[in-house]
Amino acid sequence: MRKFVVVLVASVALFALGGCIGPCLPPIAGFTACPDGSSNDLDIQFSSTSQSSDGHALVFFRWDFDDGTKADDYYGWISHRYATAGAYTVSLTVTDDRGVKATHEQSVIVAPVVELGDVTFTSGYPSRAVGEIRNLSTLFLYSASIKVKFYDQEGVRVAETTVDVESIDPGERVRFVAEAPSDVGPIATASAFIQSFAPECSGGPIPPPVYTGK
Repeated sequence: MRKFVVVLVASVALFALGGCIGPCLPPIAGFTACPDGSSNDLDIQFSSTSQSSDGHALVFFRWDFDDGTKADDYYGWISHRYATAGAYTVSLTVTDDRGVKATHEQSVIVAPVVELGDVTFTSGYPSRAVGEIRNLSTLFLYSASIKVKFYDQEGVRVAETTVDVESIDPGERVRFVAEAPSDVGPIATASAFIQSFAPECSGGPIPPPVYTGK
């Protein structure tokens, strides 16, 4: 009887500490990182590729972005904005529904993806801004959106337009032309900036929340 009690207590202790009885296969943590071009900042979209053992679900994700910030996530998708470019060692710790954890870390390079160059303005009729967009990365870009604002002689914005450039190869430079509307009167100057871009590695929109048991 004493032997039976000892074995039972040991089994209960193993369950409490590890979240499972018998062989305990932990989850496997992993993730991908892709520039998030929705605002053309130094934003990175992280997507978990983690897997759990059969019959169990991942219920919690903790990210450490190596810039002094961490984030908790229940879906495995998250976007993070870095203040400066550089190489960061990002880690992801996943937890399954037994409470068993696994951690994965990898180096992520944060750098500008696209930039404008040689933008000039002509005040003839129609007024127009001419420039080029440059893909600084090794990624294929499905598209990039350029916002151009036009101002009168008093510096008041009188019009704006958006130019979309599609299919930009890595390292490619593409010329664009943006014309002001013809009914806004004299235009003295213009400004242009990249509004957004869509890289090939993007995983698309964040999926709806799933039940996690919490």
